[in-house]
Amino acid sequence: MNNDLTQSAKKTLHLFEEFVRKEEVASFIKELRKELNLPSRGIPFTDADKKALTEPISAFLYTPERVILLAKLENENRALQACNFFANQQGHNSIYMGTLLRFYVFFDETMDFILSLFSSYNDYLRIEHLPSELSSRDEKFAYNHFKAVSENYPVVLLINPEVSQRQIQDFVSKNWEYIQSFNKNKNVSPQRSKKKKIQKRNDFIYENKHLPRKEIMTKVADKFGSDEILDYGYIGKIISLEKKRRENK
Repeated sequence: MNNDLTQSAKKTLHLFEEFVRKEEVASFIKELRKELNLPSRGIPFTDADKKALTEPISAFLYTPERVILLAKLENENRALQACNFFANQQGHNSIYMGTLLRFYVFFDETMDFILSLFSSYNDYLRIEHLPSELSSRDEKFAYNHFKAVSENYPVVLLINPEVSQRQIQDFVSKNWEYIQSFNKNKNVSPQRSKKKKIQKRNDFIYENKHLPRKEIMTKVADKFGSDEILDYGYIGKIISLEKKRRENK
């Protein structure tokens, strides 16, 4: 994971890593690759791709030229539209989730650099300079802009640049209960992503679920170390939980 990412950006990345493991998502990726005439494991990410993404906005629109040629696409935005629509259908109203999904279809990798392209906003936090926003829009467009922004960012913190970082942290901390009062999902326990090492272990167990439990136990110990020795019952529980996760139940 990119260590330069903010904690709030990493939250989106964790959600995507959970999202892409689901069987419904895996089926979508398989079918879209087939439609685009891509190899079953995607195509390599090249220096040409990296160069094409030097401008931040490019990542949210990018389809490699060789994908357009392979798929003989009349609509070069086909993958973009399909991935954004599918992510939205799955309850992820986020340009980042749709973009991460599109790049995963192309390259079979989680491209976490996408989340660092715009340091001033992500799915959970956003910084805007109000005078600039207001001066660049007429009254109608300004209203529409802030109305759209308010759907994902209903709470606004207005900052005078003369305050210190510590004063801002203190203010937010002491007003946290008030901020949380606007959380529509405040009574729903947030889904917590497992630690990456544990999830890799669980993925490994699920991939080997066809083997006898004793053999899985040995393989886990060999691959992840002797501190990861699990009994048969716990291995069965992990397989059951991972199956439910992938079935989106």
